[in-house]
Amino acid sequence: MQLMNFPPMVAVLLTGAVTLMIGSALVISAMIGEVNRRLPENQQVSYLLGFPGKLKKIRDEYKRFYPKGNLARVLSVLWVFIVIMMAACALLIGLASHNS
Repeated sequence: MQLMNFPPMVAVLLTGAVTLMIGSALVISAMIGEVNRRLPENQQVSYLLGFPGKLKKIRDEYKRFYPKGNLARVLSVLWVFIVIMMAACALLIGLASHNS
């Protein structure tokens, strides 16, 4: 197996993307906390496990309870930057693999 040398920028972008992913998990936890304050105890959202349907419910409930809340916007911005960084990583890896 041949090892490829990737540009250092790939490591920087990947580290940044992972850091933003951790940040987005913290924002989602904060959103769950805010939503759970308004929901009855039998309807509260669990902090464990995440999947697209659950995340949509969290975002919808957050927007319903906090129409001017910032957490949903912050989460959207984080996701945009994560996608951009991961796409840049994929592009750089693709370019590096064609050069070797």
